[in-house]
Amino acid sequence: ALTASTAQLQAWMQSDLQRYFGYRVHWETRNISCLILTVDDTSMIKPKGDSSNSITSDIEVNWNNVSLPEMAKYLEVATNYFYSPYPIRYESSFTGLVGGIHFTTDVYNYKSLNKALEAYHIHFRLESRLIKMLVIQDPVSASLSLIEK
Repeated sequence: ALTASTAQLQAWMQSDLQRYFGYRVHWETRNISCLILTVDDTSMIKPKGDSSNSITSDIEVNWNNVSLPEMAKYLEVATNYFYSPYPIRYESSFTGLVGGIHFTTDVYNYKSLNKALEAYHIHFRLESRLIKMLVIQDPVSASLSLIEK
């Protein structure tokens, strides 16, 4: 089986967008606003038991035996953050599992979510970051940027 590197796949994608649709395509780094998930103390969020739980909705969070990167992904795909103009980024060196996190709040309001998460020493803030993104320019209309996730 042939395997391709990320760089090869990206080059093929760029080539296909240019060849089949006539788009001008290039990568660039831009300073954009992102929702940043961090943790500064994991002693409050140890998993409770062996069961895994990942309820994430626009009004409720119930996480047990999940990783913090999984939490970021749940927010991104299971709530209205899917439609957010801000990408969600996890920025911490902690790689273990966490748990015992349960609350109700307006999850889609990042300030309300941050306030609820602070009880667990987790933070969810809007901050600027340099992000590598694919810029797709239609020769006829305005450009469209896609963020590398």
